[in-house]
Amino acid sequence: MQLSKMDISEFIQLLSSNAPAPGGGAATALTGATGISLTKMVSELTVGKKKYADYQEVNEQAIIKCQELQDRLLLAIDQDREAFSEVAKVFSLPKTTDEEKAFRKSEMQKALKIAIQPPLLTLQAVYEAIEITQTIVFKSNPSVASDIGVAAHQLKAALEASLINVEVNLHMIKDQSYVDECRQKSHELHQRGLKMVEQIIRDINQQIIGD
Repeated sequence: MQLSKMDISEFIQLLSSNAPAPGGGAATALTGATGISLTKMVSELTVGKKKYADYQEVNEQAIIKCQELQDRLLLAIDQDREAFSEVAKVFSLPKTTDEEKAFRKSEMQKALKIAIQPPLLTLQAVYEAIEITQTIVFKSNPSVASDIGVAAHQLKAALEASLINVEVNLHMIKDQSYVDECRQKSHELHQRGLKMVEQIIRDINQQIIGD
């Protein structure tokens, strides 16, 4: 059964068990999905209301983008488990002879490059989720502004966790040019995303509590 199709309690029980997956990658994608779902909720509660007519277009666009990102992040939950299974397969390979050891090392490097893809995709999706969330700050139904704040905190957590998940894979990859390229791109996304999401949090705090 796909992880993304499980009910909440079933997923949480599996996550907290000694099963090899789901793990941090799936939890990160789920955190991002809940964050962008809250952003979508706010836009859904804004469109079609006469008093927020000036914000209609930006929220209609946000709803479309939020749905796309929600789908991508839910998919990442399952992709993370599938990618981990590639690494797990390598652990079962024999390592008695020098040839077997060399083959095992080669296969592990291939598997790690597969395993890093879901965290990279999650990081990109979370960054885009922060971008779209920022577009509706002060341009949506103020009665649910706090939900934008919660969305921002969820997305910030997913942003930070995504980078951890990227780094733990990069640490084991021997292809230094690949590592350098991935690290540069991921850290740039993280820094830009962090700056945006912290601004969202400040703006929402100002809107709802005046800080």
